[in-house]
Amino acid sequence: MRRPLVTWAAWLALPALLPGVSGAAEPIVQRVEVRSDIEIERPDEILDWIVVEPGQPLDRQAVARSLRNLRATGIAGQVEAYRLSGDVVAFVLRGRTLVESVELEGELGLKPWQVREAVTVRDGLPLLADGVFRTFQQLRDLYELHGYLGASVRVAVEEDEARLRATVTFTIDCGDRATFGSIEFDGGLGALGPEALLGALHSKVGGSYSRTAVREDQERLETWLLRQGYRQATVGVPIEDPQGVERVRVTFPVEVGEHFTVEVAGDRGPLERRDLLPLQGTERYDSATVFETERRIRSDFQQRGYYDVAVEIAEENEEGEHTLRVSAQPGPKRSLESVSFSGNEALEDGRLRSVMQNTVRARFTPGSGVLVDLWLEEDLAILQGAYALEGFLKAQVGPAKVEQRQDGSLALSIPIVEGPRTTIGDLTLRGARQFAAEDLLPGLPLVAGGPYHPRRLEEALALVRARYADAGFNQTQVAAHSEWAEDAGAVDLRIDILEGPQSLSERIVVHGQRKTRQSYIRDILDLEPGTPLSPRLLRATQRRLYSQGIFSNVDVRVIPGTPFSAGRDVIVELEEGRNRRVTYGFGYDSEDGVRGLFGYSHRNLLGVGLSAQVDLRASERDRQARFLVQQPLVGQWDLPVTYSLFAVDEGQESFRSRRTGTQIDVDRINGRTRWGLLYTYKLVQLDEPEPGLEELLIDRRFQEVTVSSLEPSLSVDRRDDALDPQRGWNATLVTEFAFPFINAEEEFVKIFGQGSWLVGAGSRAVLVLSGRVGGIEPLSEAAEVDPVCQENGLDFASCDVKISERFFAGGRTTHRAYRRDRLGIPGETLLEVDGQDQPVAFGGTGLLIANMDFRFDIVGALGGTVFADAGNLWPDWRDIEPSSLKYGAGVGLRYASPLGPIRLEIGWKLDRLPGEDPYVVLFSVGNPF
Repeated sequence: MRRPLVTWAAWLALPALLPGVSGAAEPIVQRVEVRSDIEIERPDEILDWIVVEPGQPLDRQAVARSLRNLRATGIAGQVEAYRLSGDVVAFVLRGRTLVESVELEGELGLKPWQVREAVTVRDGLPLLADGVFRTFQQLRDLYELHGYLGASVRVAVEEDEARLRATVTFTIDCGDRATFGSIEFDGGLGALGPEALLGALHSKVGGSYSRTAVREDQERLETWLLRQGYRQATVGVPIEDPQGVERVRVTFPVEVGEHFTVEVAGDRGPLERRDLLPLQGTERYDSATVFETERRIRSDFQQRGYYDVAVEIAEENEEGEHTLRVSAQPGPKRSLESVSFSGNEALEDGRLRSVMQNTVRARFTPGSGVLVDLWLEEDLAILQGAYALEGFLKAQVGPAKVEQRQDGSLALSIPIVEGPRTTIGDLTLRGARQFAAEDLLPGLPLVAGGPYHPRRLEEALALVRARYADAGFNQTQVAAHSEWAEDAGAVDLRIDILEGPQSLSERIVVHGQRKTRQSYIRDILDLEPGTPLSPRLLRATQRRLYSQGIFSNVDVRVIPGTPFSAGRDVIVELEEGRNRRVTYGFGYDSEDGVRGLFGYSHRNLLGVGLSAQVDLRASERDRQARFLVQQPLVGQWDLPVTYSLFAVDEGQESFRSRRTGTQIDVDRINGRTRWGLLYTYKLVQLDEPEPGLEELLIDRRFQEVTVSSLEPSLSVDRRDDALDPQRGWNATLVTEFAFPFINAEEEFVKIFGQGSWLVGAGSRAVLVLSGRVGGIEPLSEAAEVDPVCQENGLDFASCDVKISERFFAGGRTTHRAYRRDRLGIPGETLLEVDGQDQPVAFGGTGLLIANMDFRFDIVGALGGTVFADAGNLWPDWRDIEPSSLKYGAGVGLRYASPLGPIRLEIGWKLDRLPGEDPYVVLFSVGNPF
């Protein structure tokens, strides 16, 4: 074990530098010392970077590696190694002068934060001459940019040589800000006069000058001209001519060009709403505009089933006025009923159809049954590529033939000439020593006797390189040698491998952290000496460190090693981010009313990655407080565990529930799949029943209920966006087992599943289908029957499950034709109560909900929704019967905000019972499913 002596003291006279030592036999190192003229926060870490070992021969390569390690940390300005008398090796660290403070003095003119942004000299960083000079230049440029043409900047540096600290002072005299002496335009202005162009600028004659304002006006003027219909207008770089330091003459080079207008034959609205018209917004005109517009309009109509659409764009140019006349005649609506192939023998029809975008009409599949010429062009190219990958390098696909049948449907036929197939003869490896052929060849897209394609070969070579890189052979070279048969029908392939040296981790050097413990960081790294070093491993290590949420900057790199040595030292350079965070917010929805939240979190408690968080949420209906502690690792396992205490006061339609308890949540995320295991121990108190219900519900129902449960869950999310998805699907399955524990006596199994599927319906719409189902089964043989059921002669499975654990439905996220918790079956999950106009929610043990949303864009961020909901709540999950479903439909508006869609919806009951409200108005933020 190395036991060096660390000395942090004044400089001593040091003998000869190690490289100068000579002698036939290398001496034995007796002791290793470290000397420095700077303060080292963690002296013990320095020893980890030194690979010279006491008791071992003095190895020059070990000295060189130690020097490289120390220099790579950046902890000192200069690092040297010396051999002292008595075979003692000393590593000397000479410090840099650090900047202690940066001062700004004088008449700044600008806001201090604006000036600070131009200062690259930072407190705590080494004092570098080029950094000071760079800041000096940037300050001069900053003031010139803001119009202070006569500003002066002076810099002074005061150094404390004893402390190796420096104060850098920038003295600024901004002077007077220049003004716009004149603003002129040069070039072809067409019918526009200078006055019109001046009106489009923010800069005014006599106003304060800044180069930033001039650049912004250049862009602003060009945008204004485009929006005025001058679709070929250009505004060049303005010419700024200072008249001394007080005034600046600015000239904008302008070429206005022709004026463009777009006319539409018929109703302009549909084309405009679907963003199909040319020259909208700031779009420029060029030679491809007409062609692209025709293709876009034709594709849009064809995607909606109008294959025969006739699109024409006529251009007229008269005296500087350029007119585009757009005409689109949809024709009859047709569906694609048949896709057939001829001449294909190697690939079956089903396989060819599966790669095509144009598909025959199929029930319950939006977007099917349409034929789009643009897609057809892509389909032919895809089919050609599919044949090429199977070795048919000269295959010919198409041209396609479209047949319009008498019944109005379409039939698509695609002829194929496969041609000869190129196959692989022999496939061999040469030069592989670290891997056997049977380890490298499996999984490659090349196989003896299989199809040949250059892309398959490139993928195979890339896979071989990747396998070597994962084993630490990062310099492996892989190439292919081919020998073609005389008829070019087969090719023999030989993969040549030059393995090169292997890189193995030896020492892991971690520095830069201030509060995080080394042991915790090394558990995250999971790097042991002898681990093969690969770029993929280093990237994964960097991601693991970032994922802890502790570090704002992570750099993992390998220090170059000595020749002919496999050992490499790894430098992990860290910078800790802010560990405290405060969050707050306010909102409103139609169910909870006004609501707000406040949160405080602290990361990296005790330096071991623990996170503590306090959440407070309140609304007119509910209140919630939570205290959470998250443990990112369990031992060395990457298994986050969250411990929480909670108190929830929630208002139901027929009562209030107060829940207090604790939870332990274990999560495992693999890509977009999440596995979870949640343990909950909670005490539930029910009170404040609705008027008229209190006498019916006797004490037992409002006594304390204690539940101990375990919930395994599985979630899969394949949507393209979490806040406002447009494509994909997601699904969740949760099973809750309640069992007796301490004072908890409840025994039941609750299963709940939910999923949604999103599919595009054109370029600006999406169809969403969602469903959820749930059931609760009591397990206790001695389950106490709810007295409410006894007194009313009810014989429901719900009576054996406490009301706090039952399902409720209705509202903005379940069935939007009913208010929150008002969905159910009268007399079973909705109870009639004296003095109440409407039944009271009783809850159930069987749930079935189905939803359909058609979401579409209207203009900008504003969109609309047409929806239909069906579902109900049953007292026993065995009684779930589709004939008992209740139906609703509605419409809504959506606004795409950064926090998710803001929704205003109205839902109507389609099978309303006497006494029920005909409709419900809902306002909320976020998607319902």
